[in-house]
Amino acid sequence: LYERSADDLVRQLHEHRIQAAFLFAPYRDEALHSRCVSTQRLVAALPERHPLASGAAVDVRALAQGPMILPTQHETPGLFSRIRLLFDELGVQPNVVQREVWMMQTIIALVAAEMGAAIVPSSVALLQREGVVYRRLEQEPAPVEMTIAWRRDDRSAALAAFARTAAEQRLDIPAPATPSAAGPASETPA
Repeated sequence: LYERSADDLVRQLHEHRIQAAFLFAPYRDEALHSRCVSTQRLVAALPERHPLASGAAVDVRALAQGPMILPTQHETPGLFSRIRLLFDELGVQPNVVQREVWMMQTIIALVAAEMGAAIVPSSVALLQREGVVYRRLEQEPAPVEMTIAWRRDDRSAALAAFARTAAEQRLDIPAPATPSAAGPASETPA
């Protein structure tokens, strides 16, 4: 298992250095096959003292006015393009204070440090970082897809079985539940 950027993973697939990669759609590469292994909602990750953290859902337009942290824009469109499309569809320009952050753990650490808010896949809410709450987006876009990708010309039986198993175990991760009076949505009852 290697953790790399989407661009590095696609390049390594083409160079026959790896056989499969997990990538956020969309991406277009005629040399690759792909299957969805997870769908996730885009959600707001907010410092717990953020003015929008008290609501059940966040208006993306209001969120964009405050400091925002954006993931890295790779050549492979993926997650960044889905977040950018959301802002574009709403006709808003986010107030970006930090961009080119590659790993989700780093984005969430910056949110916890109160540098800004971020829009992240709902799987990130499972990380349960202290100082961070997750909220649904009022303007909820279509789910993002995590895919398994592999070269069309790779005929490995083991790879085919791995890709089939990954797709059969598909996990659909919803947005966090509405916060209750007991605490933020990111908390789970004991």
